Amino acid sequence: MTRRILSSETTVIPSRFLFAFTASAVLALPLIAQDEPSITIRKQGFSFPPELARAKIAFIATKTGRKEVYTCNGDGSGVVQLTRDNNISVGPALSADGRKLAYTGYQSGYADIYVIDLASGSRDRVVKFPGTNTGAAFSPDGSRLAFTASRDGNPELYVSSAGGGGASRLTRTPGVESSPTWSPRGDELIYVSDQGGSPQLYRINAGGGTGSRISTGYSYCTEPNWSPDGTKLAFVTRSGGFQIVVLDLNTGNARTVAAGEDPAWAGDSRHLVFSSGSALVMLDTATGAQKTLASGLGRISEPTMSR
Repeated sequence: MTRRILSSETTVIPSRFLFAFTASAVLALPLIAQDEPSITIRKQGFSFPPELARAKIAFIATKTGRKEVYTCNGDGSGVVQLTRDNNISVGPALSADGRKLAYTGYQSGYADIYVIDLASGSRDRVVKFPGTNTGAAFSPDGSRLAFTASRDGNPELYVSSAGGGGASRLTRTPGVESSPTWSPRGDELIYVSDQGGSPQLYRINAGGGTGSRISTGYSYCTEPNWSPDGTKLAFVTRSGGFQIVVLDLNTGNARTVAAGEDPAWAGDSRHLVFSSGSALVMLDTATGAQKTLASGLGRISEPTMSR
């Protein structure tokens, strides 16, 4: 399949619409309205556990006029611009130990996946199949990558080594698959698919097989993120704006915890980092307390956090 060269002015749809990324077009499914529980934020101070401050956060910001990757400490200190591609950078994903970062860049004119060693600064283009390569996620032990590729015409899920070798295709549906997130044991993935018409969450064995739909009670579900303790799933729904929902995978109970996008669990499986317009925000899901970690960097999106 001939690859389409994308210019530096190409418009990239945020990850919540990635389920509608094709090799030749970007499509967004229509908004589906639904009732949602109200959001209650308790008025109390935000207490920062030391382990959160020691973690690493990466995110996309538009301060330079382009989408570039930035990093900071878990408490929002030490903000640094990581990439200077002067192009489009999207989909950052930190390894659990915070030593490596994968993202999709367009330096070659194509949407390819790069991995940066944060200690040395070295960068490798690890996934460069024809078409679009995006949505990379490191396995918990850092040895594998899950990602979406349209190499065969339809965006499907793949798993490869962390260096991009030995890629195997997991899904084979007429829909668009995207946004994989690993189970803590590295044996399963949860992802987004629109094979049923609207974007929904599915679960599949990391070695392949048939994905099974997860019942959430919502008709529009994107941006899943599996908690490190394996008991919860954060995702985004849409009704009058983007809302973050936490689903208990044991009981099936779901609750709306904040207005925002791009949720990512901290290592304690209690705190979430998410984006809200021009702010990077930390949420304590137990109390509802929120703290702005970073702002003044243009629009912020797609945060990812080490464990």
